[in-house]
Amino acid sequence: MRGLKDEKQRLEALIAKEMGSQTNSLDRASNAGFQDMQNKVALLQAQLSAARNDLGDTEKQLKHVQNLVGDLPRVEAGVQHLTHMQDATTALHGQLFEQLKKAELQLKLERVSAESRYEVVVPPHLIWVGRGKTGAVRLIIGVFLGLLAGLATLGVQRLRRLFQKALSNLETPPQAGTR
Repeated sequence: MRGLKDEKQRLEALIAKEMGSQTNSLDRASNAGFQDMQNKVALLQAQLSAARNDLGDTEKQLKHVQNLVGDLPRVEAGVQHLTHMQDATTALHGQLFEQLKKAELQLKLERVSAESRYEVVVPPHLIWVGRGKTGAVRLIIGVFLGLLAGLATLGVQRLRRLFQKALSNLETPPQAGTR
């Protein structure tokens, strides 16, 4: 019994000695489990570095998207304003065109009425004053409506480009981090 106890103490001392001793580089290099663990540690460190890079890229993209989302209500309000202006200009153009047609019809009716009342013996000498005034009014109205339509079109195009640029920035995938 005593021999077994001595053997047990000797084995425990040997275990404690081995547990407390440092392994040399040759033992570590030849141990497949140790090398496998070192490879796993290196792989995990590389993955950690890549994940941190991806996190930085994602945070940059998130800030960019937040800025775009903050600008979106202002852009939408501008588009609505320009759409309203375009609708108002179109309505004004329609009203002016109707007035023009009514005035032309009235003029034709008055001509027919005047011609039917009088028998013309000598052809009259035409004075271009009435036609010149009508032409001047038409020219002024046409220039004004053309300018309004051009400005509205230009504004809508610029807002469309700004909106498309904002949408394309939202749709672009985040850049992959360096690994």
